[in-house]
Amino acid sequence: MTEVKARFNEKLSELNAYNTIRDEYENLMENTLKIIQIIETKTQQSYGIDLRQNLDLLKDLTNEMQTHRSLIDRLQLLSSTLSSQLIDKNERERVRRRLNEIIRRWAQLEQDLMSEEENMEEIKNLTELYHYININCEQWLKQ
Repeated sequence: MTEVKARFNEKLSELNAYNTIRDEYENLMENTLKIIQIIETKTQQSYGIDLRQNLDLLKDLTNEMQTHRSLIDRLQLLSSTLSSQLIDKNERERVRRRLNEIIRRWAQLEQDLMSEEENMEEIKNLTELYHYININCEQWLKQ
């Protein structure tokens, strides 16, 4: 009887550990999705303000993504741990697909931000060059 009780307590402990990991995984997945949506929205709202503000906003968003990078790492770890404990292949596949989708969106957003930031930096440099040339031309015309 004590062996059965010990085995029961062991399985109960495993179940509690699994539930804790699953809950943390689900919460982290939701939080990461919210962060991605917020950054995507901010990126789309950045158009229409002046160039320097837009560039600063893109840099801020890039920094914000970097500060949340640990969430992705933690999500990958939890996904791996959760998958190893799942018996159902379909459930394991669902966890893997959700993680892959989050990682794909995160990577795409990072790439989009970097590309947009590079484009804004180039536009800023071209604008400054244009102003410099324009000032020189005005000075030549005055002579």
